[in-house]
Amino acid sequence: MLEWIEPPDVEPVCPRHGCALYPARPIPCPECELEAEEQEADRGERD
Repeated sequence: MLEWIEPPDVEPVCPRHGCALYPARPIPCPECELEAEEQEADRGERD
């Protein structure tokens, strides 16, 4: 029979930036949100 191993208490983190995510921080992480805003601004300038 297999022994139950408790998973470690790991805070969820952003895979791109390693920022703490919910519940410690709102989703998306601030870095991802800034990148998304910059990309939208770049798209707006190209149009």
